Amino acid sequence: MPIVPDRSLSEGHTGVIIFCVEISPMNLVEAFRLWFQQECHASRLTLEMLQSVPDSRKQDPAFARAVNLFGHQLACRTNWLIRMTGSKKVLEPWWPDCEFTNLSSKMAMVEAEWQTFIGGLSEDEIDRDFDFSTTSGTYRWNVAGQLMQLVGHGFYHRGQIALLVHELGGETVDTDYLYWAYEENPHRWGLLPLPTQ
Repeated sequence: MPIVPDRSLSEGHTGVIIFCVEISPMNLVEAFRLWFQQECHASRLTLEMLQSVPDSRKQDPAFARAVNLFGHQLACRTNWLIRMTGSKKVLEPWWPDCEFTNLSSKMAMVEAEWQTFIGGLSEDEIDRDFDFSTTSGTYRWNVAGQLMQLVGHGFYHRGQIALLVHELGGETVDTDYLYWAYEENPHRWGLLPLPTQ
């Protein structure tokens, strides 16, 4: 992949630039699939973090906030999928009141729906605009833009959850993409051996 330092596409290319790296639309589809795979992994780690909160602190309002943040992430994934696909399903509350015990099954359902959607993405589909209505009017947005929004949204809220878990005395885990990528491809990335002298 060529580096494009001036953040503009080189002549004759029609790709999208992310972090100054030119990526063709089909490669962007694969990137979103990869990022979704990492998000699924990070979500499982986040559930483990929530589980690690001592039982004596699970009645604390901060634990309810952390659980509801996780539920909000799932609701966003569900609702944006409804909007992007034009489904007639009713949107879920964006900020649901959740029970920790229900999060795992809800997460599995959302991930399965997204696996189907993201598995079927194509170059044309990722570049498609879609319309959706809210109480303030009808908006137009783009599939690729919304997928990128959801990637950032997940990192944002997982960070908030980790902070709450730490304050509640639970065990936190780093859910950054970098560490997942190291584990996924340890023969290529990660800590290098010390040079021999």
